[in-house]
Amino acid sequence: MVETTSSLIQKAQVFDQQPTMKLSEACSIDKGILRFDEQRRADALEAFENIAEKVVFFIPASGSGSRMFDELYRFLESGIHNVGSLQFFADFQSLAIFQSLSDEEKSMLDTKSEVEIAQFVLRSSGLNLLRRPKGLIPFHSTEKGILNAFQEHVLQIQELFNEQLSVHFTLQDGFQDEVRESISHVKNSNFLDIGFSIQNRNTDAFCFDENQNLMADDGIPVRRPAGHGSLLGNLDEMDADLILIKNIDNIQHLSKSHESNETWKMLIGSLKQFQSELTELQATFSTEAFRELNKKYQFLAENEPATLELLSKIIARPTRVCGMVRNEGAPGGGPFWIDKSGEITKQIVEKVQISEEVDQQKILAGSSHFNPVMIVACKNDINGKRLNLQDFSNDEQYLVVKKPFDGKTIYYRELPGLWNGGMYYWNTLFIEIPSEVFSPVKTVLDLTASEHLGSKGF
Repeated sequence: MVETTSSLIQKAQVFDQQPTMKLSEACSIDKGILRFDEQRRADALEAFENIAEKVVFFIPASGSGSRMFDELYRFLESGIHNVGSLQFFADFQSLAIFQSLSDEEKSMLDTKSEVEIAQFVLRSSGLNLLRRPKGLIPFHSTEKGILNAFQEHVLQIQELFNEQLSVHFTLQDGFQDEVRESISHVKNSNFLDIGFSIQNRNTDAFCFDENQNLMADDGIPVRRPAGHGSLLGNLDEMDADLILIKNIDNIQHLSKSHESNETWKMLIGSLKQFQSELTELQATFSTEAFRELNKKYQFLAENEPATLELLSKIIARPTRVCGMVRNEGAPGGGPFWIDKSGEITKQIVEKVQISEEVDQQKILAGSSHFNPVMIVACKNDINGKRLNLQDFSNDEQYLVVKKPFDGKTIYYRELPGLWNGGMYYWNTLFIEIPSEVFSPVKTVLDLTASEHLGSKGF
């Protein structure tokens, strides 16, 4: 097969050394991460009440439920139980998945073996949860009924704002009608505008085998979605001043959503305060005021020269405020100060982007916070001019992926992550937020944890 220029470029990226970021130090409280006292939190909440910008929620939701059921699938394929499959069957009838079934289906499952139940849950002849978008899988039993993640995001959003606003989901192609129908059962049609987009297939990555050969199926190159960095184009097309980004699987039980909405208000208000104070600094510049602003928001390295030239660069950038949760488990990707040719900047870094060198792993091991993807992004510069977000991405920060595929190992390049290299040149604030707002559903067993149960146990 004759390779194209694009496939040759991606081959070189995949089989050259994977780019890493040089960590200078981990961001921590008062060293890049802000921790608000009661007064500062109250000030941010007050600033939220005065926003007049157009707001859109942007929720990546194209992932399927396959990873949620990995251990159940392994049981189905082998017939041998593992820890996860044993717990699944022990808890199955307490899950919203089971409770969403008709009485006839529940009765039918009472007569089935565990293998047959697994087939019903995963296969296309039954619920087909292995192939359905994760957001359509029943997550929670609530007083409003059984809810999936799409529905629960919409219900949370409707509690946050009292005026017309929009929510935008990125989806797998072919599921728009089903998602729209699902949302219609909980949405106030006069209150919330629902939009969808598909990840641009032109950004899909070429796949290669371990011998660096381009993989093909019937002469057509095998391509895979190139990560959430592919969604930068979707984000760029949003007609909004403020965009609130949150993953589809990070959703709290409806009875526990208050803290999440209060956190959104604080993050939005903080962005507005920062922009307001930058505007004031632009009008009445002084080196001392610039340093005081950086001391308050910690968006630049301490030794960065507080010059008018630097301020003009900052004013011309998009801005993001990112919630950071204290890391209570093994260290992983999160907020770090990065050294690139002597320039120190704040970045959200994935673990795979960190070198195995001892000094870099030591910095990683000492990190205190991680990124739960609760981000308020402003696409405009400080003076309200709409920006092209592609201009603020660092194309060098791509990721190399190695995965099993049809009995082989494939390699491909993912684009710089949406909130990693995709937002490399943004003004960036990190604010500590409560751990209660981070309750992702990575496996079906996560739904048995207390944070996914209501105050009445359902």
